[in-house]
Amino acid sequence: MAMRAAGHSQSILVLQFMKSDDSTGELAGCRALGIEVKQVGLGFVPPKDNPAYPDHQRAAEAGFEQAVRVMQSGEYDLLVLDEICGAVARGFWMKQPLLTQFASPLLILILS
Repeated sequence: MAMRAAGHSQSILVLQFMKSDDSTGELAGCRALGIEVKQVGLGFVPPKDNPAYPDHQRAAEAGFEQAVRVMQSGEYDLLVLDEICGAVARGFWMKQPLLTQFASPLLILILS
């Protein structure tokens, strides 16, 4: 969908919730197509009993807040929240409101 939107000169942002490596193939491909990508995660999420887990949770929460700001801004036509489903599955945002309530009616929102 992002490639199609890029082909139609739409503004696109991909927020990656579980990635922190700037050498991934999808980053290279997105850059070539003019698709903006921001990595808001810290990489692979450790088990909940790992001392680094709260850092990952805070990064995911900050990414969620950034997503809400983007959804309300009207700046983008397409917003991809890459691997947000994985972040939710790991226990983040159990009490957070539904994302779609923040979205502009013209925004295409993709959750993966």
